Amino acid sequence: MGLGRASALAVLWMAVLAGAFGCARQKYADQARGMEQTAEAPAPLIGQFLDAKGAVLTPARAGERAAGYAYVLIGEGHPLPCDHLAQAELVEAMAGAGAPPAIGLEMVSYDKQPVLDLFNKGVFTVEELESALKWRETVGSPFQAYRPVFEAAKRLNLPLFALNAPYEIVAKAARTGLKDLSFQERLGLPGRIIDCSKEQEASLREAFAAHHFPPKDETLAWKHFLATQAIWDTTMAHYALEVRVLARRPVVILAGAGHVEHGWGIAARLAELDPQGPRLLVMPRRGMEDAPDPATADIFFLCPLPPTPGK
Repeated sequence: MGLGRASALAVLWMAVLAGAFGCARQKYADQARGMEQTAEAPAPLIGQFLDAKGAVLTPARAGERAAGYAYVLIGEGHPLPCDHLAQAELVEAMAGAGAPPAIGLEMVSYDKQPVLDLFNKGVFTVEELESALKWRETVGSPFQAYRPVFEAAKRLNLPLFALNAPYEIVAKAARTGLKDLSFQERLGLPGRIIDCSKEQEASLREAFAAHHFPPKDETLAWKHFLATQAIWDTTMAHYALEVRVLARRPVVILAGAGHVEHGWGIAARLAELDPQGPRLLVMPRRGMEDAPDPATADIFFLCPLPPTPGK
């Protein structure tokens, strides 16, 4: 991407930095002034990409790295505009590096693929996509937060694909098992659901504990919780592989950070389904205080959480 390009993405970055992240930006700017600046190790700013050691990567360099992978999994906090701006920038950088990707979306279930097909063909505009997908009823996170991704896809002619299963089907399968699904409900799910690894189970325990189930229901609830995660991650990996085969290009997977970190979620299933397809993990980094954990991801982008109102 040329530095002089006046794109909608650049405008959105300015709006984010001047708005909800204004306080965070000042905090990190103050930290940067206190650091020794060198050409080799500049202090990172909000939105910048970092390697696993914390060194700044230009968007072009990050795109060149990502271009060599079959799957690029980018974790996110669903409602956070900064995360989606970084996703859009990496997608655009991959296209600039000669590897325009297909984009797989966790937040869109496979029954909505006909809508995305129409968007891919130019029938729907970005403005019309929210209503066509029934976004408010099915997703929950603001459509505007994802707008940079959809605009980049439209501008660069990058196809969008749904990766996830409808929530109601996943919930039913987690409660009763796949055997009790109807033929129509079972039709879109993978033939085999890959269970969570011990490492993923340990990671999920903390999230499960936050739900505070009654003791008598906790064992069953934990079983359903793991089943839900396994169905989600396996389904997304299944469709990401299908997209790679059909589109014949790299696949960028946009999903919640819990499905990406450490490679325990979607990437672990891809390792079984497509062992020859190399995977790159990209995760948000929420602060500069500590060095990034290289076991978490291969590349990071600096997107602090927005300040809590009143603080």
